[in-house]
Amino acid sequence: MIEKTLIILKPDAVKRGLIGKVIETFEQVGLKLMAAKMLRPSSDVIKNHYPGTPEWIKEMGEKTLESFKQSGTSVKKTFKTEGPEKLGQFVYERLIKYWMECPIIVMVWAGPNAVAVARKLRGRTIPALADAGTLLAQYSFDSSPLSASLDRVVKTFIHASGSTDEAEREIKYWFGDTKFKDYEREVDSLYLR
Repeated sequence: MIEKTLIILKPDAVKRGLIGKVIETFEQVGLKLMAAKMLRPSSDVIKNHYPGTPEWIKEMGEKTLESFKQSGTSVKKTFKTEGPEKLGQFVYERLIKYWMECPIIVMVWAGPNAVAVARKLRGRTIPALADAGTLLAQYSFDSSPLSASLDRVVKTFIHASGSTDEAEREIKYWFGDTKFKDYEREVDSLYLR
C-alpha cells in the first residue's frame, strides 16, 4: 500500500546543512519525494501545524518527563513542576519560537508504509533517547535537560508525521489540495512490481 507522509526539516537542519543527508536517507530506502518547498512560516502557521489539544500538550510534557528521568535530572528543580500539562505548554511555546529561527523545508514523501518507515528512520523525538542509526541519533545529542538549561526547546531538526491520519491532515495543511504527480524511477521497478 502506497502512503504519503509529511517531513519537515526544521531550522537547525537548514542551519547545519543536513538537508542532503535527510533526503539521501529517505531515498536510499526507496521512498519517493513528491513535493518540497522552503518557507519561513509565521507563528500562526506553526501553531496551526500542531494539534495544540490538551492531549497533545500533555504528551509533549510526558516526553519531557521521560527525557529528564533518563538523564537522572530533576524536572521539578528545573521547571518548578512535574505536571505534564505545564511542561507541555512550555514545550509548545518554545517550539513556535524555534521554528521561526530560519526557513524550514516541507516535503511530501511516498512509498509503501511511508509513515512508519519515515518515523523509524527519524528516530524517537528526543535525540538523546533515539536508537542508534536513526537520523536523530546520528546527528544530535540534544535532550530536555540540556535544552532547559539553555532556555530553549529540544532541537529535533526533523518532523515526521506520526500516523496516516496525521500525515493526511498535515499534507493538506501545508500543500492544500495539490494533486501530486507520480513519476517513475528506476528503483521503483525493484520494489513495486
